[in-house]
Order: sequence, then C-alpha cells, then structure tokens
Amino acid sequence: MSLRESAIAALMLLMLIGGPALGSDEPPRNPYERDSSVTGRVERIFAPRLFTMSPDNPKGDELLVFVPNADATPLVGTTVAARGIFRWFEDARIEHSDDWSGVDEEMRDELASHAVLVASSVVTSTRRELAARRTLPRMIARQPPQAERPPQTRRSELPIAVRPGTLGDQLNSFAGRLVRLPNARVVGVYDPRVFLVDTQTELPPLVARTRVLVFIEAGALRVDAATLVASTVTVSGVARTLLGMKVTREVPWPPALTPQLVEHLDIKAAVLARSVQTADGVDLTVRVSPVSTTSAVSGRAGAAADEGRRY
Repeated sequence: MSLRESAIAALMLLMLIGGPALGSDEPPRNPYERDSSVTGRVERIFAPRLFTMSPDNPKGDELLVFVPNADATPLVGTTVAARGIFRWFEDARIEHSDDWSGVDEEMRDELASHAVLVASSVVTSTRRELAARRTLPRMIARQPPQAERPPQTRRSELPIAVRPGTLGDQLNSFAGRLVRLPNARVVGVYDPRVFLVDTQTELPPLVARTRVLVFIEAGALRVDAATLVASTVTVSGVARTLLGMKVTREVPWPPALTPQLVEHLDIKAAVLARSVQTADGVDLTVRVSPVSTTSAVSGRAGAAADEGRRY
C-alpha cells in the first residue's frame, strides 16, 4: 500500500470511529477510545498534577491535563508533549484527588466543563520526562486481584461504564469494581437510600430485564419516589453482590425487599452509589448524618415501598 493510500485509510478509520480532531468545539464522543498525544504550551497550573495547555493546532483551545503519576510539574510557558487517554471530566477522578482541593470554587465550574487528557507521559522540549515511566494499561496490569486490594486502592481507579442489565448479567466480572451506570431507568424506590433501576431502552424488552439495586453510600435521595420513578439517571459507585450488601449492612436492607420479590423482579446485582445524577448533571442526593438518614427512612419507607411495587 502506498503512503497516500495509507493516509486515506487512516482518515477513513477516524471518520468511522466518530472522534473529532483535537481542538474541535465538541469533546470526544468516546473518551475511552484510544491513546492520544498532544503537543503544546503550558498555560495555567492549578496543582502539581493539574494544568492546562494550548495544543499546537489551528484550533488550539485550552486543554485540561491531569497527570496521576507526575514526578514534577511543568513551568508556565513550557512546551510539552503529553500522551494519555481522553476522559469525560466526571470519569477522570480529579474531584477525588488532593489536587482538586486547591482549585477555587469559581474555577471548578469552568474546569468541570472540559474533557480531560489523563496523561501517563509528559515530556518537555528538552526531553525531560515529568511523569513516572509507566503507561496506564501497565499500571492496571500490575495491580493485584480486586479482592486482595484495600478499599482505598480500589477508590483510585477510573469507573467502568456499563449498562445496568450488563452489570447484572456479568456481575462476576464487575463485583468490587468502580462502575458508572448511564441510562439507568428508575423503576422503584424502597426508601430514601435504596431504589431499583434497569436499562433505559426505546423498545420494550423481548425477555425479562435484569435489574440492579442502588444503595446510596453516605446520604439519601432529595426527591420523592413519585418524582424519581420512570426517570433516567446516571449512577456511579462500587458494584456489589446482593449477598455482600446484606452481610456488610453498609446501608440497611429494605424490609419490603423479600427474597420472593427479589426473584420476581429479576434483581441480580447492587451498586453502593457515591452519586446519582440526572443527564444534565444535577445531583439527586444529599449528604446526611446516619441519625437523620435513619429518621428519613422510617418516615418514608412505607410510601416509597408502595411506589416501588408498581413496577
């Protein structure tokens, strides 16, 4: 194949993938798609591992770069080559890092609207490597099995995007991992900390849907059952087995969810959720103390359980 034919084939592949070129006005449609390399000038530094750079391209829009394995921070005005994977901001885990605490509130709103390059390598024009010499895939490969890792290690992972139905059907592959459930349709609410979801689809299912119970880790819903049921939300948290949730009692198991009802509703998995959001990013939970959560549960459990049984 000639050089010209190779270039045309590469261009057609990019068009099929659907990812926009760097510097375009829209973020990548699939930020987990492939490794990317960007060269440009460092513009602003917010924390040792968080800065922006202006890429060297005709549409050099400022790009947010997060370097989880940074050994040094580049200086403003330095030309660097950053290599990594594009993520949506909420999937880049910046908010869970120490770097985020140093960013003021006004600037946080601006940064949260960006797609993020999670960089595994940052090299200056003098060929100095500012990040530890390892790639993100290798970092994952060297990790011990999930069950052997302490909870604080698991929390540093990037969440896996998975549909509720797929999570229930393939729970052995996801249990204990951070997951993100987009397009989750709420089909029942059992108390302010527990509700039921399945996969949102335009067509009715040909077979019974696999459903997932969502337990809110450290808070409660701030909307009532009637408002939430039939809504589409995005749930982020740790995938759990139903038995694990019962045994650990991190969130009380709703009395209305008997073994017979669990089997009837085809509930196969659970998520210990850290956030529940609408499609436009509105958080549907509120942080409350254990005492107030218990009071809220006892006061609303009956009505919420009735709402949940309708679906």
